[in-house]
Amino acid sequence: NVVINSYLKRKSAQYDRDALVKMLDRYGSLEYAHNRAQEFVAAAIRALSESGLKESRAKDALITTAEFMAERAI
Repeated sequence: NVVINSYLKRKSAQYDRDALVKMLDRYGSLEYAHNRAQEFVAAAIRALSESGLKESRAKDALITTAEFMAERAI
């Protein structure tokens, strides 16, 4: 948080998305966020599987959407 705030206070970098992505990558933030997203998706899919809901297109759509969101590029 402190690193991001100090970065954003620099006028020259305030809107530089590429530089911000590089900084987040350097500190491992992107990998951490991706891993956490995958953990949440796995927990959600487990909850759906254990919920007793019958197999349906709606249930499949929920699972597919969660998997897509966890895998999408930043």
